[in-house]
Amino acid sequence: MAESEKIIKKKLKRKREETTTSDVVKKKVKKTGKVETPKGKKENTKNKKDEIKKKKIGSKEQSKSKKTSNVLEKKKQGYPKVNKKQSKTFSGSSSKTQKTKQSKDKEEDTDEKNLKEMTAKERKQVRRKLKSNYEIAAKAKTIWEAVRRHDCSQEKRRKLLTELYVVVKGKAKELIYAHDTVRVIQCCVQYGSAQQRTELFEELKDEIKTLSKSKYSKFYVLKMLKYGTKDQRDQIIRSFYGNVAKLVRHKEAGDVLESAYNNHANAKQRNSLLEEFYGAKYAVFKTENEGSLSELLGNQPDKKWSILGYMKEALQPVLDKSAIKHSIVHKALRDYFTHADQKVKADMIEQMREIVVQILHTQDGSRVAMQCIWNGTAKDRKAIIKSFKTFVVKICQEEHGHLAIIAILDCVDDTWSPGYHSDIGLCG
Repeated sequence: MAESEKIIKKKLKRKREETTTSDVVKKKVKKTGKVETPKGKKENTKNKKDEIKKKKIGSKEQSKSKKTSNVLEKKKQGYPKVNKKQSKTFSGSSSKTQKTKQSKDKEEDTDEKNLKEMTAKERKQVRRKLKSNYEIAAKAKTIWEAVRRHDCSQEKRRKLLTELYVVVKGKAKELIYAHDTVRVIQCCVQYGSAQQRTELFEELKDEIKTLSKSKYSKFYVLKMLKYGTKDQRDQIIRSFYGNVAKLVRHKEAGDVLESAYNNHANAKQRNSLLEEFYGAKYAVFKTENEGSLSELLGNQPDKKWSILGYMKEALQPVLDKSAIKHSIVHKALRDYFTHADQKVKADMIEQMREIVVQILHTQDGSRVAMQCIWNGTAKDRKAIIKSFKTFVVKICQEEHGHLAIIAILDCVDDTWSPGYHSDIGLCG
């Protein structure tokens, strides 16, 4: 009985200890928010960790044994040995690359700091230096500054031009699109010899269409039209074939095309440029026998409506742009108004009535304005006269524009009154 009582007492002690430890743990959890495991559990976790470490070490040893086995197999197959020196060099090269990368990053950071501190002019110069042709451009501009002076003698200019041509030769395509270097090439064209001009032209003749579209390089094309030979002009005009309707609408190329058509092209070349407003066929296949539109329609009367329809589609987008001032457009409009019917004219006049003022400076433009005044409705005439306001004196003094004022005085209807005349500026 005494032994049994001792066993029962021991069990009760254990239970009390367990209850006290659980209460202490709960209190600590409430205070700290962390759970503390009892000593027995800690020992179990330690044993588990040791087992996991042993497993990892065993897996590593297995991977090493696999690698060694693979190396032995490669040696048997005849793979070359790698020396320790080579491995050192590889490790050294990797460290060097890392150092170079770090140094580059540092340099970039310093450059960014310097750029922030720089002025706008200094930043601009730094950007220029980054370009591949900076040194060539700088050298060419220094020579050009001396060549373009009025007090420069002819002998000195010839020597400088030969030096300048040596610098520019073979790199004209890179320099011609910039606002400053294109002037250097223009100087070579203007003051250079015929041989220098031809060599430059041979370098750039395949890109005349793209050059005429650029804001700055178009001036080279204009200089070549002025100072180039007859064959060179013909090549420039031929490069526009097939794209006249598009180039007329272009802001930069329209000026080049106008100069070529109005100042340098002969009658045959003008007709071949105008033909592209008659149809897509004439843009590819140029007519040789037919000259004007009247001759073409005389030989082929069946194609009248198809040609006039294509002309209307080609001319309508031009009316909304600054291209309306070009003489090639005035000629195309005159051809359209001379051969179109009254109904077809009415649609075009309605679109043109506020733009008539802009086409009075040419002979063809003034004739188109007269057609608009004579064939338009009373509403159209009123809009045309309103657009003439503040320009009446100037129009009266023009060589061709005064005919439009005579056409207005010729057309009298019920919308006219003496008071309206004085408002516009025709009276007094």
